[in-house]
Amino acid sequence: MNRFVCALALVCCLSVCRNEEQFRNNVIGGLRIGEPLPALELQDLGGQTVTLSSFEGRAILLNLWATWCVPCLDEMPELEELQFQYDPTILSVVGISIDDTPPSMVHAFLEKNSITYTMLMADGEALLDALHLPPGIPHTILLDDNGLVSGYWRGRFHPFDPDIEALIASTVSKQL
Repeated sequence: MNRFVCALALVCCLSVCRNEEQFRNNVIGGLRIGEPLPALELQDLGGQTVTLSSFEGRAILLNLWATWCVPCLDEMPELEELQFQYDPTILSVVGISIDDTPPSMVHAFLEKNSITYTMLMADGEALLDALHLPPGIPHTILLDDNGLVSGYWRGRFHPFDPDIEALIASTVSKQL
């Protein structure tokens, strides 16, 4: 039992040290704060190709999600509320569904749940690989109006947490 506790403590310590190193180097997940995302080609629900450059000049909050992901569903009403708080020409909340279903099913899900912010679709595995993110969802990425990473959150996103609200407000205020 003592060996197990010691091993667990060592793993936790190494994990904290690794996170401290990532923080010092401004690396979060596979993303680097202050750098752009790689070029991404996504699909809207109508099947048209969309790139992030189409949102140029505004901050973007990207949220990778799926209809089967419980934490994703929990955060959607708050993301909807966040979008209503900001002019979409200043901050666009953009969901990226990684569902392996037809866009019509995602669209029906969004209508049923009254989700109106911009929604795109992508192959989940390819997208996580392109962004160098670990498996699993949700992932949320804040980009400034120049397309540079300002923040990253893995797991259930809480947009009204005071620290997160402050980062979003600071990111948006840079363009005003």
